[in-house]
Amino acid sequence: MRVTKRWAVLLLVLTVSASSAFAVDPALSLDQNVVRTWGVDQGLPQGTVYALTQTADSYIWAATQEGFVRFDGTEFITYDKAAVPQIHNNMTLALLSARDGSLYAATNGGGMVHVQGRRIRTYEVGDGMPSDAATTLYESANGTIWIGTQKGLASRQADGRIVTIAGSESLTVTTLAEDWSGQLWIGTMHGVATFKDGRLVRHDTDGFPNAQILSIRVTRDGSIWIGTRGNGLLRYRSGQFRTYGAGDGLPSANVGAIYEDSHGTLWIGTLDHGVGRFRNEHFDFASDAIGIGNKAVSSFLEDREGNLWIGSANGLTRVAEGRVISFTTAQGLLAEKVRTVSADSNDTLWIGTGKGVQTLDGRHFSKGSGVSSDLVMTTLNGRDGSLWVGTFDAGLNRVFQGQTTVYDSKNGLNSNLVLSLYEDRGGVLWVGTAHGLQRIVNGTVAPDVIKLSGEAVGVIYEDRNGAIWAGTQDGGLNRIVGAAVTPFTKRNGLASDLILALHEDSTGAMWVGTAGGGLSRYKAGRWATVSTREGLFDDSVFAILEDDNGYFWMSCNKGIFRVSRQQLDDLAEGILPKVTSVAYGRG
Repeated sequence: MRVTKRWAVLLLVLTVSASSAFAVDPALSLDQNVVRTWGVDQGLPQGTVYALTQTADSYIWAATQEGFVRFDGTEFITYDKAAVPQIHNNMTLALLSARDGSLYAATNGGGMVHVQGRRIRTYEVGDGMPSDAATTLYESANGTIWIGTQKGLASRQADGRIVTIAGSESLTVTTLAEDWSGQLWIGTMHGVATFKDGRLVRHDTDGFPNAQILSIRVTRDGSIWIGTRGNGLLRYRSGQFRTYGAGDGLPSANVGAIYEDSHGTLWIGTLDHGVGRFRNEHFDFASDAIGIGNKAVSSFLEDREGNLWIGSANGLTRVAEGRVISFTTAQGLLAEKVRTVSADSNDTLWIGTGKGVQTLDGRHFSKGSGVSSDLVMTTLNGRDGSLWVGTFDAGLNRVFQGQTTVYDSKNGLNSNLVLSLYEDRGGVLWVGTAHGLQRIVNGTVAPDVIKLSGEAVGVIYEDRNGAIWAGTQDGGLNRIVGAAVTPFTKRNGLASDLILALHEDSTGAMWVGTAGGGLSRYKAGRWATVSTREGLFDDSVFAILEDDNGYFWMSCNKGIFRVSRQQLDDLAEGILPKVTSVAYGRG
């Protein structure tokens, strides 16, 4: 399939079912995702989010200074002293969604709150807690709930009892994690400790930092990642240490949150330089792109749909991969104006712009590097590996094995303005120019003259029977079978004489996208048209693609949209009065 689109910027459409999970693609810049932030004005009880979790019922929970909240994507329900008598302090520092479906919340002065359905209970010093100032929570692989406090470590047993494991004024626990061996890693105000088989070990003299530990994360490769206040980020694996700082691209020495997503990307939250990503030994900090800037970031959560949630001093932020992803000069395009997109046999996209033709991986051809003009109007990837490039003012280029051959008005083309290209099943290249349709056979411009109903040929298509369809910008549509040419214009049922797109569906019907007239269907010798009056999103249809789910995807001046082909057929047959268009992008 060869695709040609006329868009101001290039948009890649991800056609997925409603149940498909998105995730934040590490190959995309953050500003290519859909970002939304909720603060006090949107329902948070207070503007700083310290912790995040998702319970089995899919609710998102966020911890703030004025209680913790349950969020369904629309409404916040606040759990605080005013709403829940069992809660004795609103300052919530940590949340844990346990495997039994219940929720635990660590409060600073009110102990640990346990929410199980409508039952809510608080655990404090009188219930066995070493301190009412709970700081962090973790559930181990065997179901033990670990509770870090300002005065030591405790656990909640299966029978509900709280047992103090290590109670001490000097053991202020800040974060907890468990490695693959079942060893508990404990971050404290003064370094790292571990706990296993009833034995607590302080690591003050064996290479671990003695600074305040802000975060610990165990990743799938077995690495222990440690975020510190003042000493940057440390990685411990197989007895080896690696510290990351400013020289490695980490802009802050204060790492408050570490999180590994489903792609294996490590997300880094700092206290003074916002949020960044770490992948393939490379840091990418672009907090401005998601509105966080240099504010403190405390927590991350990847939900079951693949959205990334970020808790920060900016509130609650959701980063979701969009169904439409835009590529502009910020992502490496040579120019914002894109006239054509085509794919080669390796599924590499070739993008024609006003500054040459390029791929998304950095390859490009321009006037200074092998083609006759930067003003690219159309491209085509030939079956033999050739790249054909039609230009606005300098004819047609064939780029093959490092050599460029130019076809222009000096050696056979009717015009140097090349509008469209198509390779038929026999390997003949059809060339639409501002002054007619021509063929290149075995590398030579054929001398035949094809008389059409219009001059400027903007789109070419070969149907299943081998007929060539040529849409013009000034005289309608033509079907070419051998030497016979059959014209179709507004006079005999076509919606408009300015043709922009052609597509043949699986039934053999020909769909025609027009400028200003909507979408026309030609089937069994009869024309039918769908326009905005019948629910089409726009009356100018630049391109038509059909997906495997029975939808037509079309581009227009307002963006892109899709319509069920069955609805279009039903309307064309008089069964349905209107179609439903689903639009993407902005006008």
